[in-house]
Amino acid sequence: MERLVPGLIVAGCVVLIFVVMWRAWSRRQRNSAESSALPEMLGDAGFEIFQTRALYVSTTPVNQPVERLALPRLTYRGFCSISVRTTGILVTIQGEAPIALSAELLCAVDTAQLTIDKVVERGGLVALTWTLFDSEGTPRLVDSYFRVTEPDDKSALISAISGLLNTPISSTHPAQEA
Repeated sequence: MERLVPGLIVAGCVVLIFVVMWRAWSRRQRNSAESSALPEMLGDAGFEIFQTRALYVSTTPVNQPVERLALPRLTYRGFCSISVRTTGILVTIQGEAPIALSAELLCAVDTAQLTIDKVVERGGLVALTWTLFDSEGTPRLVDSYFRVTEPDDKSALISAISGLLNTPISSTHPAQEA
């Protein structure tokens, strides 16, 4: 009996912590889902330039690598296929519908060492900066991080994406003001 009361208090605290965590994650998913719509296919798929397999790690607001965005189809880590095409990028995460990023949405590609839930060697992640439009059409820059499984493919992926960055940017893109 002397252990029952402290045990119930600890169990109650653990349950309370999990309920708070679940509500916070649900709110984050709901807010992210309401604020964005990701296309599944490119208007014109074009020709494939490069294709590789990678681990999708996370998507964060630009320059905030520890603030995860819970976007539809980009919520959870998972193995993915990245297809760089003449008109954009097609990312297919295992178990999710594809995400198509047209070339005009792409802003930058670089390497990174860390993001939420993942710290690797210097330059071990590929960071793709792109424009996400919310439901009202307001643009914001986000970073998506990938861990390429084949070391030789990392530089080839960066090179292929860099070739798409010269595509004209729409007039609503904030990077155009700089």
